[in-house]
Amino acid sequence: MSWCKLNTDKYRCITTGCASCGGVLHNEKGDSIMSFSRFIGVWSTLDVELWGVLEGLNHAWNLGYLKIEVELDSLTVVRILLRKVGAGTHYNLINHVHEILRQDWVIMFSHIFCEANTIADELAKMDTYGHMGGWIFWYPPPGIRDLVLHEIGLISTTYSYLVLFVDVTCFI
Repeated sequence: MSWCKLNTDKYRCITTGCASCGGVLHNEKGDSIMSFSRFIGVWSTLDVELWGVLEGLNHAWNLGYLKIEVELDSLTVVRILLRKVGAGTHYNLINHVHEILRQDWVIMFSHIFCEANTIADELAKMDTYGHMGGWIFWYPPPGIRDLVLHEIGLISTTYSYLVLFVDVTCFI
C-alpha cells in the first residue's frame, strides 16, 4: 500500500481545561481519506497533542495504511516521539504511542508550521463538547470543505488580486 499523510492538532479551552484533538488522513495524491474530531477531557496541551497522534495512527492502522508521514505543528511532540523515551508525567501516554509505533509499519514524523495545519486545527475544535466516541468523517464536514478547497487551490480568499487584472481602457 502507498504512503498516506496524517495531520493532527489539539484544542484546549483556557477557561475550562477541556480539550479535544482532530486530524485528517490524506492519500499520496493529497485526497482526503478520512478525518476525525474527538473530545479528550481535561488534559495538558502536550497530552492532547499526543492523543491526536494516537487517534490518527489508530485510524491509519485500521484502514490498512502501513506507510505514514505524520505532520505536527508541535516541535516538542515531534522531538519526544523521535527520541522514543517517556517524559515526566506524560510517560504512560508516550509509551502507549511508542507501543503502537513498534507495529510492522513505517512512520515518519515531521514538524510543520501552524499555518500549514489549519484543517487539523479546525477539526480539533469541532468536538469540544464531549460527543461520545468522537466524530469520524469520510467526507470533509461543512466547516472544513472551504479549507480543503483553499488548500488545494480551488478557491481563494485573496479577492483584491482580481482588481489587478482589470483592463482600465475598457472604462474610458
